[in-house]
Amino acid sequence: MSESNSGNGIWTPQGLGLGLSVPALGVGITGTPTAGDDRFDGDATLVVGAIGIPIVTLALGGGTDNYADGLAGDDILNGNGGNDFLIGGEGADTLNGGADNDTLVGGLGADVLSGGAGVDTLSYAGSVGAVTVNLSTSTPTATGGDATGDTISGFENVLGGLGGDTLTGDAGANSLFGEAGNDRLVGNGGDDVLRGGTGNDTMLGGLGNDAYYVDSTDDVVTEGGSQGDDVVATTSDWTISANVERVYLKAAVTVTGNAQANFVSGSAGNDTVYGFGGADDLRGGGGADLLDGGSGNDRLDGGAGADTMIGGTGNDAYFVDASNDVVTEAAGEGNDVVAVTANWTVSANVERVYLESAVTVTGNAQANFIVGSTGDDTILGREGADTLRGNAGADRLDGGAGNDALTGGAGADTFVWRADSLGGRDAIYDFSRAEGDKIDLSSLNLTQVDARNGAGQFTLAYDDARDTATISVYYDADRSVDLSIKVYTHAEGPLIASDFILS
Repeated sequence: MSESNSGNGIWTPQGLGLGLSVPALGVGITGTPTAGDDRFDGDATLVVGAIGIPIVTLALGGGTDNYADGLAGDDILNGNGGNDFLIGGEGADTLNGGADNDTLVGGLGADVLSGGAGVDTLSYAGSVGAVTVNLSTSTPTATGGDATGDTISGFENVLGGLGGDTLTGDAGANSLFGEAGNDRLVGNGGDDVLRGGTGNDTMLGGLGNDAYYVDSTDDVVTEGGSQGDDVVATTSDWTISANVERVYLKAAVTVTGNAQANFVSGSAGNDTVYGFGGADDLRGGGGADLLDGGSGNDRLDGGAGADTMIGGTGNDAYFVDASNDVVTEAAGEGNDVVAVTANWTVSANVERVYLESAVTVTGNAQANFIVGSTGDDTILGREGADTLRGNAGADRLDGGAGNDALTGGAGADTFVWRADSLGGRDAIYDFSRAEGDKIDLSSLNLTQVDARNGAGQFTLAYDDARDTATISVYYDADRSVDLSIKVYTHAEGPLIASDFILS
């Protein structure tokens, strides 16, 4: 194992494949170049060259990932195989990435930079002056700042510097990072990734399915119609640009939609999302979120936390997963529906509710349509002419006030009447003794009699032709029917004492 230093600053390791062995081999290379130009060829992990600074290689072998920093002087750095990181430093450097995915930093000076095979990145991260890089021309160009005088080829990705850079991609898939400054990024064709960085940036994805990163309220995303399925990730308050459909919040911010059908997914924090126009799909994520669909037939899902969801005009669909979720609907704003996975009281002006798990749902003063899950649900209708359907499971249905229609579905269901049910003309549409259904009148303290003769009594009548029983409740002493329940028994015959719960 040896190394050569020709005296003119050109340093080449000798033996073991142009690199240093790992420490376990007990072999090392250390050389200190003299003033002048450095040259590195091979597959090493780390090479640093400068006057008085050692050159150290930490690993060897073809195809390893290399780091080489030429610092001052006119350097030649050839990465060959591996994912290399080559820095030319000052001077007119020549950097060749070779195979695999390399990052090349020319630095100051008129450099020749070639990415080679793989997905390679051209970096001007240290440039104080603004750079302009265009990968779309037949011969890619780089001008301004540290790019002045550079010749570039074989790059897919570009990293800007501290100024207001202009970075333009080609017809393929490019990643353009503006970093600091008010940058302009143009993806052109392909599925591009555009990140402006700090500053007020303008990003144009062009054709393809592009991904944007927004970190300033004044960032502008420009998309034409039918230019792909694009997505934006934002860490800042932002108004969605035209022709952008999908937005993901990466911090607790406020996002306002556009006139299209937007998909917006919130962060783990307390997000505020306004859908504006279109049939929007708004999802809160974690935290106590505010979702406002605006006009259109919107889908609102607050996710975890105590969320407030406002559908606005249109036929909206809500997803409730916490008892303290609030659904806000004004009268006449459409035919809305709520899916529930938590105990919940139905908000005003909501008519239709579907239980997605075995929970307790309490209706409002309107005529509610509530359908249970496949589990053991408890559904309380309260005021209004309600339609309650238990679905499968051993459900408990209580219509409350109003003329209610109750259907238990499969399972041993219990149909409940209390004092607040008085005055109603209700119906049970699928009473089944075989399934274990019960009629619970226990809170009314009634006694069954054959003929009306006092308060606190009920009578039964049966219509053979229609397979229906009628329960007439006389709750007070005025001898008028205070509650009537029609029960469809479906060929099981008249109701019997065991069908009732009276105490």
